[in-house]
Amino acid sequence: MTLKDLGEILEKMYYNAPKGSKILMVQLFGIKYADKINKLAYSYEDIAEQANISRNHGFNISTGIKLTEFVTLNDDAII
Repeated sequence: MTLKDLGEILEKMYYNAPKGSKILMVQLFGIKYADKINKLAYSYEDIAEQANISRNHGFNISTGIKLTEFVTLNDDAII
């Protein structure tokens, strides 16, 4: 998976988020794609920028990645 791929996924999740849930969707992106994100040499801010959202959302991606230690997604998770 490339930076462009991750950016496209995050962009869709962010802009299709239910009202009031954009930040939550960025965090869920971090949870779901943590392994793929950590394999890239790009910063979380670079991924946010690729998704056409504020680089400040790099913090929310990081939060999602940290949450992977405490949550488990099942195959039926809609993200």
